[in-house]
Amino acid sequence: MKVERFSELRQFVLHNTFSKCFAGYVLLGIALFVFMNTTNIVFLVNNFVASSHLDSIMKPYTDLASGWIFVFLVVALLFISQRKAAMMAVCGIMVLLCIMILKYMIFTDELRPTMEFGLHSFSHTIPDYSYLKTHSFPSGHTLAAFAIAGVLSSFVTNKYAQIGFFFYAVLIAFSRIYLLHHFYRDVFWGAIVAYCVVVLLLAASPMFAKIPEKGFLRKK
Repeated sequence: MKVERFSELRQFVLHNTFSKCFAGYVLLGIALFVFMNTTNIVFLVNNFVASSHLDSIMKPYTDLASGWIFVFLVVALLFISQRKAAMMAVCGIMVLLCIMILKYMIFTDELRPTMEFGLHSFSHTIPDYSYLKTHSFPSGHTLAAFAIAGVLSSFVTNKYAQIGFFFYAVLIAFSRIYLLHHFYRDVFWGAIVAYCVVVLLLAASPMFAKIPEKGFLRKK
């Protein structure tokens, strides 16, 4: 009985390509923390990667992890599977709770890069762009993106789709550093929290068993 109950979770953790990519993400993050001052990553990106062309890409792309994306996904999934839509909705609630507790109740004094070092410290800035100042840790967008990517990856079996979801989340994390909203530590731990959210959601997946698998577009 326990084997059946946690089969979905075990499949995701041990066999899903997203989880394998995520393991590499964690190992790389640990190596960066050990061998360099990760605070400098935001300056490296700003000095050597940032450009006006990339600005026009990163500004809209980072919004693909805003709150509205959960609403869009839940509505879209309703036409495919009511059960999957319910799981995504609960995921969104869990992400929101994590963000509210971590950013606004526990780590309330964490400054954003432009506030900690001053906007003048960065060689590339975006004219008339609204840079955030406080509540830096963890990155809410990164948390949302990795949670979304993890849940969607658990819904599919195609490894290339799972890799695609992973890189969607990684690029969201990169966009948060690129736009000077977060330090590397913010996006790293945001992703860690997100993976924990997905694991908890899949561990509780039997709770969704009574919700119909069929969506509104499926007759049976």
